[in-house]
Amino acid sequence: MTRNVLDGVTVVELGARIAAGACGSLLAQLGARVVLIEPRDGAATGKWAQRAVFAAGKTSLALDPADPADRSLLRRVVAAADVVLTSGDVADPLAAAVADLVAAENVGRQVRCDLTAFGSSGPMAGKPYPDALVQALTGLMETSGFADGPPQGMPAPILEWASEVE
Repeated sequence: MTRNVLDGVTVVELGARIAAGACGSLLAQLGARVVLIEPRDGAATGKWAQRAVFAAGKTSLALDPADPADRSLLRRVVAAADVVLTSGDVADPLAAAVADLVAAENVGRQVRCDLTAFGSSGPMAGKPYPDALVQALTGLMETSGFADGPPQGMPAPILEWASEVE
């Protein structure tokens, strides 16, 4: 019998960034059970505009952060997770509903990965810039396009997919 690398690992994906969805998808492909926490209202922006791509291979749990029963369920799911994926620079009512739990409880037991545009320290920390703006700020946009034309952004959110661990 073949075992996957992450068999038995439970990941809760709370992050609203495309990078959080990509990370959750990679962990699911490695055998983790990924619980995708998504808004019940069916938001159609950011990662949620491509929901079919980012929900594939994951268990979906649609919740309303205004519902006390849903908040309670979310707290239990996060508390039981081995890994929690967030996007601390993007406003997300679902992640805010358990922010204190993610920050305080299970320290040392859980792996927490906060996928942001600029990390958790430095002058740009916490700025929720989209991929296209980060491409411009990093100079990536200057390296693409035609020699006799203006800089061009990559059509895919390439920097959301490529991340470096601090």
